[in-house]
Amino acid sequence: MISLRIITSETADLLARIAPGVFDHPLKPEHLSEFLADPAQHLTVAMDGALVVGQLKAVLHRHPDKSPSLYVEELGVSPTHQRRGIAKDLFLHAKSYAATLGAREIWLATEPDNTAANALYKSLDLSPEHVVVYSAGL
Repeated sequence: MISLRIITSETADLLARIAPGVFDHPLKPEHLSEFLADPAQHLTVAMDGALVVGQLKAVLHRHPDKSPSLYVEELGVSPTHQRRGIAKDLFLHAKSYAATLGAREIWLATEPDNTAANALYKSLDLSPEHVVVYSAGL
């Protein structure tokens, strides 16, 4: 049975066993410590027993002129556990969590050719919007 857990400093030991494909890269302890120290950061994992099989990473954006919003930065499920509703459960959990923080909006982005992600978001009745994303190396 799959369970969802919020990762905090107290529950970080749950990240001891992670299935392949859940995160883009191996976790780095120094980055994890900084992440967990930032109250705006949110990480929920899907557990199959003691194995992390999915994750949703989000950040709470506070604004000086409007209600907070939650931006879903990453959503990943191990290939061994895909197509079982885990990504949907992670997203719905994040949406509920955002509401408890006073957020009035949850948003995310994905590539136009990410068929699986786009199908999931459409099934959740999310409204696609056209945006242009810029980036710069530092």
